[in-house]
Amino acid sequence: MDADDVLDWFLWGFLMALLVLLALSAALVLVVVIAELVRHVRKRCQLLSVERLLKSIPDVAYRQIPDRDGGAASAAAAEEDKGLRRSQSSCVICMAQYEAGERCSVLPGCGHVFHRGCVATWLHTTRTTCPLCRATIGADAVPRKGNAAENMV
Repeated sequence: MDADDVLDWFLWGFLMALLVLLALSAALVLVVVIAELVRHVRKRCQLLSVERLLKSIPDVAYRQIPDRDGGAASAAAAEEDKGLRRSQSSCVICMAQYEAGERCSVLPGCGHVFHRGCVATWLHTTRTTCPLCRATIGADAVPRKGNAAENMV
């Protein structure tokens, strides 16, 4: 073997190593692109799922429950009469009191009440669980006994 043969072998070895490195780099780029596409599709499906879920949540007008004398009931009397929870006199997401006639959402399953906009923000930024009890929110959620929407607002 002379010097030219050694140089040819060295050149071919260098080119092969370069091609392998280039192929591995291309494969890595391909994997990253595919992973980003999958992430994008999943995020889009999740967003569509949240929008579909928001459309399925009942929207009702809030009303105060009158006490026995015809006036507004205290929280304790309302709980005693209708089984309401104290937290249902205000939205636990924004902490604002409900106003008469205000549109509120009653979550399927647990029956907790929140402002419509607050629930939308909650579902878009976190996950599909109730902010109060962490029960899974879903159109197919089974309501708990004694928590009908009529009794909640």
